Amino acid sequence: MPPRPPHWKPTPFQYGNITLDYRDTATTWTVKDNLFQNGSLSPGTLNFVNSNNGYSTNLTQLPGSGGGDKTITNVDYQVSFLGDFYYPTSGGHLSQLINAGSRASSSAGLTDFTTTTNQVADSGTVDIGYHYFAVNPNVTVTIQASQNAIEPIGGSGGQDGKFTVFRTGQTNSALTVYYNVSGTAVPGTDYQALSGSVTIGTNNASQEILVHPIDNNTVTLEKTVVASLILTNTYFVGSPSQATVKIQDGDVLSTNVVVANLNVPVGIDYHSPSNSLIVAINNPTGETNNFARITTNGAVSSWTTLHGMGQHRDQADNR
Repeated sequence: MPPRPPHWKPTPFQYGNITLDYRDTATTWTVKDNLFQNGSLSPGTLNFVNSNNGYSTNLTQLPGSGGGDKTITNVDYQVSFLGDFYYPTSGGHLSQLINAGSRASSSAGLTDFTTTTNQVADSGTVDIGYHYFAVNPNVTVTIQASQNAIEPIGGSGGQDGKFTVFRTGQTNSALTVYYNVSGTAVPGTDYQALSGSVTIGTNNASQEILVHPIDNNTVTLEKTVVASLILTNTYFVGSPSQATVKIQDGDVLSTNVVVANLNVPVGIDYHSPSNSLIVAINNPTGETNNFARITTNGAVSSWTTLHGMGQHRDQADNR
């Protein structure tokens, strides 16, 4: 095996009392890009080349620093997608450690970049302390709604809804993509519940997620199923990261429902001589059909005692 490289970087030391020491005295070790927030820190009897380290306020810093050190007064880790140790993107505490390391990620041997709580890829400079999880920036996934669903009638017919998840980058291995589900449609009632993940097969750049609507024998308004991609360490989430499939109701009324029987035109008009609105009022039985007057102050009164309009119309039609 090759010898261990003579350095500590980048590492978060979060607990206990730390004494730095090494047995290979022929080489001076380097201590860079680490975050020390433990109980105590001692360099021992040996000298270390050090720079670009972070220290909580209760710790004595390593002597002989080459600069770039940060003092943290508040360890304000944030909770995000896959853990509790994310650096926030602002605030002046842990956020000052972002991109504050001593060298580029590639020269430090990091093959992947990292993200902050806003899912923005890091700049490529090592951060002080190894905190949030590594993300593969070479694979980006997106999602689109490719077909709306139609509820079947009587258990037959209908149409499945479809989401399509896409990936960029290498396709020589399968990729599992995770998603959250929301929307106005109820899983198990309006559609068959979705699993929350889909696997894009080897040599494939996309994969469909089918939304199977359920015949619930209820006349309802159009409902929605919303899928939102979840960030993991195997891919980066691009745009669009969310899509909506609509479920169109397929149920029909078994009998006609009478909303109103109109024996006379129903409408509204403006009467300029009286500066009033004239409203035609209809009654489902045909009696009484009157016209009402609405004045500018909102008062309502009968405009005429005319009624039985349907009868008069029928008589006119029979002439």
